Amino acid sequence: MDNRKFTIDPSTIGGILVLDLASAKTGAEDGTSRVASQLFDIISGTNSQQILLDVKGITFITSDVIGQLIMLHKKCLANKHQLKLCGVTDANKMALSLVRFDKLVDFYESKPEAIAAFKADQPSSPEAYGVTGSAEDYLPQAEAGDIDAQYRYGRCLEAGRGVEQDFEAAAKWYEKAAQLGHVGAQHALAVAHAYGIGVPQDFATAFAWYKRAANQGHPEAQYWIGVSLHHGLVGEVDLSKAAKWYHEAAEQGYEPAHLAITELKRAAV
Repeated sequence: MDNRKFTIDPSTIGGILVLDLASAKTGAEDGTSRVASQLFDIISGTNSQQILLDVKGITFITSDVIGQLIMLHKKCLANKHQLKLCGVTDANKMALSLVRFDKLVDFYESKPEAIAAFKADQPSSPEAYGVTGSAEDYLPQAEAGDIDAQYRYGRCLEAGRGVEQDFEAAAKWYEKAAQLGHVGAQHALAVAHAYGIGVPQDFATAFAWYKRAANQGHPEAQYWIGVSLHHGLVGEVDLSKAAKWYHEAAEQGYEPAHLAITELKRAAV
């Protein structure tokens, strides 16, 4: 979408609406007074509650743009949308901090960091971890080397089901099972590294484990490999490979992959 001196490129990553705002190459008349409204029009046309605005394409944030960002924040707040910023340069960060915008909205260096932050904001229940038993049901078999029990015991540790919640210990049990080829553990370990849950946040390691799980047919892992290639979260953008992984996940009925395929097709028109 062309906004005179700015372009807005919307996309969706894992349910998060990502809006890339960039300075246009043309020397057209300044149209910043409508940026907030145009951004919010896009937001209002989606079901996303989590909004990530990537401003790395803006070389210099003027006072007019700052005013528009404050207006956008107010619109999001009033409509219960959660707004985060990424791609803020040091110079722009300084300009935004002078008006204390950094106290209103969280800034992140890159898209993966912001996506991880959105994930961390989401409350989880034990049921969200797919745990059906308690820690005591799985520990004996896990210690005896049963990889499925190791994975399930890790789930119990992560959820705090029948044992004190311990993310670091959960990640260790996931890794035991993942190294021996358990696809669920590989995916759980990928998530742990992607979001820094019990282990240091490391996107390269996360996507290596996503890839191993994806190669074994895990649909959510396939989807996130597609997301990585689609948006360049790790390495270069590769839309053809992204489409391949999206289709792999979609064939297994993973709904976000269907939406991603639609997004790719729309962008190609």
